[in-house]
Amino acid sequence: MAAYKWLIQNYILKIGVKVGYEASNPASREDVDEIASYFGDGLKAGAAVVTAKVTPVGQLRAGGFIAVVAASGVNLEQVSSATRPSTPPASPPIRGRSRLASA
Repeated sequence: MAAYKWLIQNYILKIGVKVGYEASNPASREDVDEIASYFGDGLKAGAAVVTAKVTPVGQLRAGGFIAVVAASGVNLEQVSSATRPSTPPASPPIRGRSRLASA
């Protein structure tokens, strides 16, 4: 039990959030700076610290973060498509005989 308490008190889980903005839009850049300022050096939540990384929407890629916060002036469809994995996750193999197998 003591080891568990030590682990909870001393292990910090770092969670990344991207804050996306439209580079060609000055209002978007202003908004993203304000959003990022709320995170500071990281928001502590229990054993987790949530940090933000400011990223132009055109440079967003899937992976490495749990969420995207979109600043004003951002095309949400562009955020959605940029952060989607390029290939879907592999399906688990089908065990046994498939119902669709031809006789």
